[in-house]
Amino acid sequence: MASGNGLLSTSIALCLALALGCAQRKGPTDRPTDDLTKALAVLERKVCLTIGDRTNGPGDQCEPHVDRSTYLRPLRDVFSSAPPILKAYLCSVDRLYLDYHSPWNASFSAFPDSQTGREYRTIAVRRGVLENRVRYADWATAWTQHWWTGGPIDRPSSDPAVPRVEIETKLNGPSGTLYHLVAHEVGHLLDRDYGGGLGRRPADKPFEPNEFGYLSWTSPRYVGADGVVHQAVARDPSLEAVRVLDFDGNVRVRLAMLAAAGNAQSADPGAVAVQNWKPASRDGIATFLDRLDHSPFTTVFSTWRPEDDWTESFTAMMLPSIARRFDIVTANGTRVRVLTKVLDDASPFAPKRRFIQAAIDRALTDFRARQAASPNPCLAVALAESRPR
Repeated sequence: MASGNGLLSTSIALCLALALGCAQRKGPTDRPTDDLTKALAVLERKVCLTIGDRTNGPGDQCEPHVDRSTYLRPLRDVFSSAPPILKAYLCSVDRLYLDYHSPWNASFSAFPDSQTGREYRTIAVRRGVLENRVRYADWATAWTQHWWTGGPIDRPSSDPAVPRVEIETKLNGPSGTLYHLVAHEVGHLLDRDYGGGLGRRPADKPFEPNEFGYLSWTSPRYVGADGVVHQAVARDPSLEAVRVLDFDGNVRVRLAMLAAAGNAQSADPGAVAVQNWKPASRDGIATFLDRLDHSPFTTVFSTWRPEDDWTESFTAMMLPSIARRFDIVTANGTRVRVLTKVLDDASPFAPKRRFIQAAIDRALTDFRARQAASPNPCLAVALAESRPR
C-alpha cells in the first residue's frame, strides 16, 4: 500500500511537471529558445568535414556524418556566446570547413561563385584543434610561444622561461579555442568589407591618418638595414625589439616543412615543432612583452602585418563576451593584460577600438537591411540583441 501511494505521488508529480513543462513551452518566454534552435540548425548545415583537398567552393565534398560532440557542440557554444556582429558573420558565410590540410589554425576565403556570380565565403578550421580536445588556455599559450620558439601550436612548452597565457573564461575547452579562431577569421571578413586593409590598391599604399593601420603602423612595409624589403613587423617605436625575430623567414620555413610532410593526417601541424626555426632570446621575449604592454598592439601575432593587427584587435574586442581575463605572463612577472587594455578608454589601444567599432556599426546596419529584405532565421537571432545606435 505504501508503494502504491508512492507510485501515485510520483505519477501526480510527473503529471504536474509535464503540465508545467508544457505550459512553459507554450508561453511567450520560450520563443527565443525556439528561434535559437532554428538558427543553430541553419549554422550546423554549413559545416563541412572535407573529403580530400578543398577548393573553397560549393562543389567541395563533405563527409556525410558530423560528430555532434566533437564538432557541432563547440560551434553551438561559440554561436550562443558570441556578440551580434560575430553571430551575423557566422550566419552569412556559405560554409564552415573543418579539415586536415590547413598548415595553420584557421583561414578564410571569399571567391566569386562561377555559377551565381556572387561571392562565396568560407571559414576553415584545422580539425585537430577540436579532435585533440585542446584546452583554450593551452592552445593560446602554445600559439603565443610558437612565434618565439617554433614549437607546436597546440602543446605549450614546459620551459618556465617561455611566456604563458592565463585565461578566465566560460569556454574553457575546444569551444574557447574555436571561438578565438572564428573571431580572428571573421575579423578578416570585416576588414575586407569595411576596414580597407585587405583591399588596398596598390598593396603597399601608405595608410592615411584616418585609417586603422595608421594608428599603429608607419607604413605597410619597411626596408631593413640590408636593403631587403620586409612585408612584416610593425614600425611602432615601442616594438623595435621584435625585429630580432624574422617572422617572414620563419613562416617560410614552416610552410616548406609542412609541404615536405605532405597532407597526411599524422602530420597535424598542431603537434609539430618547426625545424630550422630562428628562436628568440629569452631577454628579447621579455623586452618585447614589456613594450607590448605599453603599445597599441594586443599580441605578438598582431605585430606581424596590418591585416593581422586588425584581426587580433577585433578578436580581443570579442573576448569580453566569454572571458574576464586574458593575460600574457612571463617568468619575471611581466603581465600583459590584454582585455584590460582593450576596455580602457585611456590605453593606447582605444583609437583602434573606436575605429573598429565604427566598422562593426556599419556592418550591423547593412545586416539589418539585408534581414529586412530577405528574412533569415539565423540572422534574426544574431540581430535580436543588436539595436541601432
